[in-house]
Amino acid sequence: MSSRYNYKYLLFLVAIYISCFPLIQIGLHRPIVIGFFHLTSGAIIFPLTFILTDIAAEVYGYQVARQIIWVHLPATLFYLSLLYVELHIQPPQNWLHQSDYSYIFHGTTLIGLLGNLGVIIGFMVNIFAISKWKILVRGKYFWLRSIGASSIGELIQLTVGMLGALYLQLWPFNEWLNIFISIYALRLLSAGILSIPATLIIIILKKLEGVDIYDYNTNFNPFKIAIQ
Repeated sequence: MSSRYNYKYLLFLVAIYISCFPLIQIGLHRPIVIGFFHLTSGAIIFPLTFILTDIAAEVYGYQVARQIIWVHLPATLFYLSLLYVELHIQPPQNWLHQSDYSYIFHGTTLIGLLGNLGVIIGFMVNIFAISKWKILVRGKYFWLRSIGASSIGELIQLTVGMLGALYLQLWPFNEWLNIFISIYALRLLSAGILSIPATLIIIILKKLEGVDIYDYNTNFNPFKIAIQ
């Protein structure tokens, strides 16, 4: 039996990871201001998804992290499909909140599809860098590797994911640009902050799972799903 079936806490990590994405999409239409940052409310959740894949790659290896990224895709598509059906079911004529409901979920399907494309590309780059740099520095400096990998992966993901909001003209271009810059700046700040508790979680998980994978002979093809 493959060692991957003996992991005790991996499913908990996956469950937390997948549950973040509907909250991110729902919060897309609600701009917020935190100090100098002009954001969407979903933006404050997204850094958690990157740090969770960092943890998975660091503890369980590139192959497991890659599988987590691919597994979330059908889960999100299933959610978006159900949401699409729900949005097109006719409500009672005396219901007064349809316009509010429509605004919240307007463009969610298109934005969700582009967001998922950005997630796959950005996250694959992220875990590739984490795993390769782990070998290079012999497992040290996770916090620095996490910040460096996230700065690249998050820029890719954000660029692809925000194209849907730009196409749908959810905000004027100047506001879209301010939100883009603010989200990326917040993500860089969050990557640094979250790397501290993530390091502690990694130490605990490695001890509890009895595993610390180095991807010396790993096939880094991002389109493979099976774990060898």
